[in-house]
Amino acid sequence: MTAPSETLVTEIPANPIMPDRPDQPAAPDSAHSGAAITRAATIVSLGNVLSSGLGLVRETVKSHFFGASGFVSAYNVAAYVPSMLYDLLVGGLVSSALVPMFSELAAKKDRSELWRLLSLLLSVAVVFLSLAVLAIEFFAPQVARFMAGGFDEPLLQTTIDLMRLTVPAVLFLSLSSVLSGVLYALKRFAFPAFSAPLYNASMIVVAIILADRFGIAAMALGLLTGSILQVAFQLPALRGAAIRWHFDLNDPALRKMLRLYIPVLGGLIIGQVAIALSLNLASRTGASGIALMDYPTRLIQFPLGLIVSAVSIAILPSLSRHAALNSTADFK
Repeated sequence: MTAPSETLVTEIPANPIMPDRPDQPAAPDSAHSGAAITRAATIVSLGNVLSSGLGLVRETVKSHFFGASGFVSAYNVAAYVPSMLYDLLVGGLVSSALVPMFSELAAKKDRSELWRLLSLLLSVAVVFLSLAVLAIEFFAPQVARFMAGGFDEPLLQTTIDLMRLTVPAVLFLSLSSVLSGVLYALKRFAFPAFSAPLYNASMIVVAIILADRFGIAAMALGLLTGSILQVAFQLPALRGAAIRWHFDLNDPALRKMLRLYIPVLGGLIIGQVAIALSLNLASRTGASGIALMDYPTRLIQFPLGLIVSAVSIAILPSLSRHAALNSTADFK
């Protein structure tokens, strides 16, 4: 899915795998062929390459204005919070459950169940993520101390202020990811693939314009702006979709999705706790410790999304449809 965090991986003309209307029938079997997967992977790869390049520019802009200062360390901690919430609440869910379920429903000529599920997920996400945002806003001092206990009081207060700016982004990042999931299932790869470059580009532009006036807060404002633009960018690809408010915690589809997600959640929790602890330890090495650790990490992550991520995103909808149809030969 679209990378929500500040990783380096995280409107082109219409293409043959992107129908003009969301209510058109499912693509023919040839869309599941190797050629279709290659075309999809190419589109996703282009988006990832552009996003990766802009990610490098973003890091360059950040280092130009703020270096490896304590302010950058404070921002990195604050930016990690929406990323962590996204990964735990939505990110893993999209790849493990949403795309497979969306793909199964997208294969049907009648898209009413697909739109009902999309409406359910968007409604549930708005309610629970809004509550999560409010909770973090209230408990920001405690969260900041847990993740950056080595900061002195002024830097810790900066972290708290930045965290309160960045955490609302988790709502928009999550909505964007749900929209990406349904678009990938419909094999409309262009809009979600190019929403990630838009995210990085907005951070660059906002930082350049506002850095002198707002300091490191410009990076936080850019993150929030980018998350909002990701949602706005993908909405036109779903024009005509029957999306409505549908909040039902007893919905069988929601329960099925949670069953698929539970095995993945344990590993995600362990991974996120490990990152939080590493930030806490790095905060005790000096104000610049987290910033100095973060820059080389970004460089290591640079190649990740160029090939592996693109192929996996492109092939997942086809694999999900073959599995739903019990087509073992095509799945292999």
